[in-house]
Amino acid sequence: LGGRMVAGPAFMARACERSQRALGCDLVVVCGERVDPLEASSGVLGAVAAAVAPHGVAVLALGRIVQLDRRNAAHAAISATGTLVGSLEQDAQRFARAWQW
Repeated sequence: LGGRMVAGPAFMARACERSQRALGCDLVVVCGERVDPLEASSGVLGAVAAAVAPHGVAVLALGRIVQLDRRNAAHAAISATGTLVGSLEQDAQRFARAWQW
């Protein structure tokens, strides 16, 4: 049928690299269940952060479970992390409004 399998992180990295919308913004918010060293290094979060980092775009990583300290976040080009406690939409808006440079 012509289909192909593509890993999530690789797909997201290519999508971010090709998206003028992502590269033209000041902040990218990535939401997931977990924000941890594994996700930051080899997951979708890490792929997105690596794709936008060369363009100076800040990355805010939000998750229900956050186990990523500031040093590891900085190493992965993640500007800040936050814990989701309510609805995804409400929490993402709350964190984005509070964002400061």
